Amino acid sequence: MTEIKSGKLVDIGEELVDDNEYIGDKLTTFTENGKVYAGTTGIVKIDKKNRKIKIETYNDEKRIIPRVGDWVIGTVDYIRKFSLEIEVHVLNNRLLIEGGIYGNVHISKASSKYVKKLEDLYQKNDIVRAKIIGRAADEWRLALNIPKTGVIYSECKFCGHTLKRVGHEKLLCPFCENTERKVLAPDYGESRTKIVY
Repeated sequence: MTEIKSGKLVDIGEELVDDNEYIGDKLTTFTENGKVYAGTTGIVKIDKKNRKIKIETYNDEKRIIPRVGDWVIGTVDYIRKFSLEIEVHVLNNRLLIEGGIYGNVHISKASSKYVKKLEDLYQKNDIVRAKIIGRAADEWRLALNIPKTGVIYSECKFCGHTLKRVGHEKLLCPFCENTERKVLAPDYGESRTKIVY
């Protein structure tokens, strides 16, 4: 086997290195019988300092498998005592038709301020923009406490009308005049995200 170098174009299934030399990226490589193989066609990228190898692809903009650092848009599906469950519908502006991707926002990542009860800031069916910061079991760990994240659309919990922004963290229902406090994205109410499918 010839030595694989960064920048080489490889095909699916092509042998890359021994698994005791480098750790393969879980999303773009696979390991079998002590060898790391390309899991997709693309360009090899080797991180010698951290002893890692992965494949970069020109189809990255079409990717539907999340990675740490990706931006997602989803709906609050369930509110637990210490976390929010988010069903992801959009990954990096790409609509996920089949879905099945869920994220979890721990209470410590739900706001840049102290949160006593998640129900005070979020409600079921709020649409949020979040960033993927990790993975735990079958759920992605998401953050809503960094710039550009937060609720981008919400409806009144009493009458269902679209809430209008009237302050930094305050929304008002124009129909029943109910007010709600939320962790709002900077572009709440004016977001016109271009979604590709």
